[in-house]
Amino acid sequence: MKNLIPLIAAAGTALTMSAATVVTNGDGRLSYFENAPDCCLIQIDFAPCMANALFTFSDVWLNGKNLNHTDSDNIGPFGIAGKGWSGGNHLNGDIRSARTDSVRVFLDGAPLDLCKPSVAQGGTLTVEVFNTLLQPFDTAAVFADEHYRYNVSGNSIEVFGDHTFRNAEPLVIDRYYGMQSMFIGETETLTPGGKYTQWTPIAEVSEFTKASAPRFTLFVEHSPYGYQASWIDPAYGLGDRAMVDPSDVVFIGNSWSKAYHKTIGSKTVRAGDRTQWHGVYSWFDSPIADNARGGDGSFSYPASLPGQPVAFSAAADGTVSIEPMSRMRFPERKLTVMSYNLRFGERASMDRLAEEIKAASPDFVALQEVDVHAGRTAAGDNRGLNYINELAQRTGMFGYYGRTINFLGGYYGIGILSRHPATDVHTVSLPNPQNAEPRVMLMGHFLIDGTQPFIFASTHLDFKDPRTTLLQAQTLVPVLAAQGIPAIVAGDFNTSPRDEAIKYMTSQCAVLSGSAPTYPADVPMAKIDHIFGLPTSSFSLEETHEGTPSENAASDHLPIISTVILKPY
Repeated sequence: MKNLIPLIAAAGTALTMSAATVVTNGDGRLSYFENAPDCCLIQIDFAPCMANALFTFSDVWLNGKNLNHTDSDNIGPFGIAGKGWSGGNHLNGDIRSARTDSVRVFLDGAPLDLCKPSVAQGGTLTVEVFNTLLQPFDTAAVFADEHYRYNVSGNSIEVFGDHTFRNAEPLVIDRYYGMQSMFIGETETLTPGGKYTQWTPIAEVSEFTKASAPRFTLFVEHSPYGYQASWIDPAYGLGDRAMVDPSDVVFIGNSWSKAYHKTIGSKTVRAGDRTQWHGVYSWFDSPIADNARGGDGSFSYPASLPGQPVAFSAAADGTVSIEPMSRMRFPERKLTVMSYNLRFGERASMDRLAEEIKAASPDFVALQEVDVHAGRTAAGDNRGLNYINELAQRTGMFGYYGRTINFLGGYYGIGILSRHPATDVHTVSLPNPQNAEPRVMLMGHFLIDGTQPFIFASTHLDFKDPRTTLLQAQTLVPVLAAQGIPAIVAGDFNTSPRDEAIKYMTSQCAVLSGSAPTYPADVPMAKIDHIFGLPTSSFSLEETHEGTPSENAASDHLPIISTVILKPY
């Protein structure tokens, strides 16, 4: 992977959300990159691989982690009864049992030359591979012509496999695993419609028969770094497993670090016979819905067919539906969100701050003026503490931190507390034309109840120059909108509703907090803390209130607590 990066950088190509980037190195390999908005940053490498040096996808990277590596069969070999193996990773002694004769590559229909270095952007990568499979007992004789077409888009590879047999004498195919998985570090497996209708630890996974699982078409593997789904089409060729007897197995897992769809078992083929199969491999960092941990066994995940983000939804009985992602709907739900500037922890202990947060029972909290290991003398007993960890521990929430500056031997910045797990949290730098204190937005991709994608962000904008504050607001809104799912941003905007920055925010977002002043906490006079949601059509405000003004307030800002309705999407 490393040798691809300089070529990308030299071409000045950015890996954007909406377009895939395809890199050819000029040495017969290629890589596909996509920031798939529904799931992940993905890289899929194609190269001559396996023992036979057949051209196929060799490695798949999800958010920088290698999830699939072809050091064995990634496309299936044929086991010929009494003879040996042909194709895939199998040799006969030191002699190859297959070869790649030609490869054709297209990006949105335009041809690419594997022998020339290039960087191109588009939507769908198509790779066509023509292989010859040899007879294991006579490698001068041809067993079959093999043709694979791979359509790569989003986070998925759609595969069409085609074999025309050329053996002069009838041969019995003992087994053929056309669609295989070389998933790395698998910890558990799910097979809707099969034996493992709840997530099952990999050590307990083995196999099951066709008779026991008549609707089985999908297996899903999970590791600490993501998921891989392998769906075979029951309406196309061998997807119905017509060449597998009812008593024979159709799924094998936890075997030589692989999992298999078996599509041929103990069947005779003759010259001129033809078999086909169609399937979709998908990789993602979180499912759309997962009810296979003590629930009804249903499971949904994001995938892609050429030009179309889709959702695969599997019931426990094995029934799988495929819908355009735009048709997937999440139910209306009520969320409690909070924004709180902590005044560097100078006015209250971590216990008191945590109690104020817990009293609101929030789903998400945006925090500002958050120290981590900073030697701030005025913070008293809080000096040197990791505020975000202390508050997360005391509230029982997930804690995430965004540094803005190094400060007194530690850090100063902003944070998020969440009752829901995150799939990604990172800082977005905001413009600083006056070279003042740096400002960032801490943006998190969360899964509400572990299933529903959602964006929550915390920010703390410039207070010295209204033009800078406006520019920062004009920067963060497009970043949130580009995520393509509902988002809430909350924080200390250091500016009031009458100023241009807040006028801009209200023109672009739903206002999810009230008009009452929030600063200073003893006698509030200015409304500078705000909560916004976008797109506006996704939110309505049910109720909002501020903390109680007091000379003994825990901070110099009052917290804002809003109950918002997140509408179906």
